[in-house]
Amino acid sequence: MRLLADVGPARPDAAAARNRLHRRQLRVRVVTAVLRGLLSSACTEASSRRRAGTDAGPLRLHTLFAPGDVFEPQAGSCSCHAGQDPLATARLNLATPARAWASLTRSPPATTGFPLVAPRRPSSSHLLHVLLRQADGRALRGVLGHPMPPDEPLRYPEIVTIARWIAHGARLN
Repeated sequence: MRLLADVGPARPDAAAARNRLHRRQLRVRVVTAVLRGLLSSACTEASSRRRAGTDAGPLRLHTLFAPGDVFEPQAGSCSCHAGQDPLATARLNLATPARAWASLTRSPPATTGFPLVAPRRPSSSHLLHVLLRQADGRALRGVLGHPMPPDEPLRYPEIVTIARWIAHGARLN
């Protein structure tokens, strides 16, 4: 009697499809676990601010463009997408909050299968997938595209801020 484990796949392409599905599921689990950690620390921070009376409510994109904040156009981390590089700006325009919001939330999923930003779903947002990196600076395994920003990774609090903005609904104003 042959066991099921001894029987090979019915078709070789079925095995390849299962392998791709498994890799994608693993990638989603890893990104979800990382984002849960980011969001739990953000929630802890938000609840401590609420107790202190300093919580300003849900994040809005226009506040992330303030001087010294994540999407400040003159900041090195976003300058390519704020007009410095025409190709980068054509792909993702971060020149103003309104253009950034349209570019981030209205773009259809490209070759990645994920939207750039999926409001209220940080783990399904390709933006966070490319912002997160492995310890050695390489892109997360299985994430399509280059890690961003290309020169220097964003700091942990900046990634948490972006994840919070997405979790709060990715609102403009």
